[in-house]
Amino acid sequence: MNKTRIILLTLLSTVSTVACAEKKPQYNCTVTSPKWAKEFNKVYQLDEFRVYYSDLESSTQKLPQTADINNNKIPDYVENIAIQAQSARDMFKLAGFRSPLDSPRYKNSAESIAIFLQKTKGNGLAFEQAIRYPNMPIRTEKMPCSINIVISNNLEGFPGSWATVAHELFHLHQYGYAQFKSPWYMESLAFWADRSLKADLTRSTRNLPPLPQSDTAIRQEIFGEAYTHIWRRLFLINNSDVLKVPNNLLKRRYVGGSKVFLDNEWRGTHFVLTFMQNLEKESARVSAEKKWPLYNWKEEDQRSKEWDPLILQLIQKQLKQPEYDQKETRFMRNISIQNLKSE
Repeated sequence: MNKTRIILLTLLSTVSTVACAEKKPQYNCTVTSPKWAKEFNKVYQLDEFRVYYSDLESSTQKLPQTADINNNKIPDYVENIAIQAQSARDMFKLAGFRSPLDSPRYKNSAESIAIFLQKTKGNGLAFEQAIRYPNMPIRTEKMPCSINIVISNNLEGFPGSWATVAHELFHLHQYGYAQFKSPWYMESLAFWADRSLKADLTRSTRNLPPLPQSDTAIRQEIFGEAYTHIWRRLFLINNSDVLKVPNNLLKRRYVGGSKVFLDNEWRGTHFVLTFMQNLEKESARVSAEKKWPLYNWKEEDQRSKEWDPLILQLIQKQLKQPEYDQKETRFMRNISIQNLKSE
């Protein structure tokens, strides 16, 4: 074997080794064809967001709000949904939160975030499974594997002060970080996240009750409330963690000219980012300890109240920082988590 061939084989071996080392795990994308997907015949794309809607007269999902003041043949409602998604994404990124599409859970399966404008009783829902519907009647493109959000196709006065898209989008971020789905953590933190677009220091914020000061109050006011007030109260009484909204975002407008950002600051971002990063580590630890799939816990396991003290302990860990040593925070800083586990 001559010297040139030896060098060539060595290089090929090195390339092959690097390629194998860089090969990433693949997570399956669920492919299914529900009947309702056939009703969504329109899509509007803005960056990674695809807003699916219907203008079919026979469809129960037909978009009621069809005004098009900029005459671009896209309903303003659809464009404004996309603008809010894009703006919330940019603010979440500015705060340091990792996009769900870049998370280890989704980065090798989901390529897009799908927003379905549906007739629904509630305002919105977010789903954690990466999925694709091949039976959608859209001629221009096939639906890519996506993480899905459902938003009501008829939010009254949208955008106004609505931040429903931001709220549901943050749920996708939560799914990308951890498997825990305790309602008090999921909903209250998403409610905090939609303050990224809304006015925060309102009269209702200033009149929130103090942080819990007993074991019973923690069980009732935190574990027992889907929309616990603790995040907003904590970041009201502490001024050390305030993210200013940059001018380029403050200038953003919806179709029609109304402001996207209704405040110039967002409180608590560093605290919550560190908390989410710690939650991710705990989720992985529990998966290994229980020998559960890293990203596919059973729904009842995700929602188990067993995790309530653990999640609170991570909040408590953040409260141990010197800047949170305040009269109102001291009980939560020092409570024994074992006491909460005992009942």
